[in-house]
Amino acid sequence: MKIVILADSYGGPRIHKNVVEVNESETFPVILRNMFPEHHFIVDFLSFRKITDMPNLVNKYSDADVIVIQAGIVDAYPRVISHERTISASFLNKLIRKTIRLNRAFFIKYISSKPWTSIQEFEKSIRIVKEQFKGQLIWVNIAPVNTFQNKDTPGANASIAKFNSVLNKAIIDDLLVDVHSFLLMQIDYEKYLHPIDSHLNVLGNKLYAERIAEKLKLILK
Repeated sequence: MKIVILADSYGGPRIHKNVVEVNESETFPVILRNMFPEHHFIVDFLSFRKITDMPNLVNKYSDADVIVIQAGIVDAYPRVISHERTISASFLNKLIRKTIRLNRAFFIKYISSKPWTSIQEFEKSIRIVKEQFKGQLIWVNIAPVNTFQNKDTPGANASIAKFNSVLNKAIIDDLLVDVHSFLLMQIDYEKYLHPIDSHLNVLGNKLYAERIAEKLKLILK
């Protein structure tokens, strides 16, 4: 069976300040691949990937039997500047980003707090994916961020909850890996997250792999 995992940077190795926090073998897609060696896995991850990118990707892998779509905070995260300015290598945009980092909470509260994806775009992209893919879909919703990140970006977890509510309702008969609810039920859910940035640590990747594996087993049995 051909299984494709579409993820943002959560699906790849994590290097923070030149230190490898999560190496490739510890990422949840590779753990999953090793859990089901009899099946053909394709892992496709990319930083800053949004749900709005998924329709084209699903078309690319239309011959897959199963596609696992990991929704990322990129869609839901409150932003001060646009996606284009965030990824731009120009001197001006680098200077703008450096200035924002000095007091991100201030800029979020008083200048701009707009996600890169609107709720309407988010919901439309999910609908398109469901309409065009004929195989089985497994959706992984967006994990909450830790206290540090939510303080640095006020409203981050509230926005994540809002987007997850839309996703959870829109997927209807597809399988859902509700990591958001699972983590929030844990007293110490931050143990699955990097203490500073908004990514999974090694333990978080293991959790994702285990939760997704539960859904895969329902399909593969």
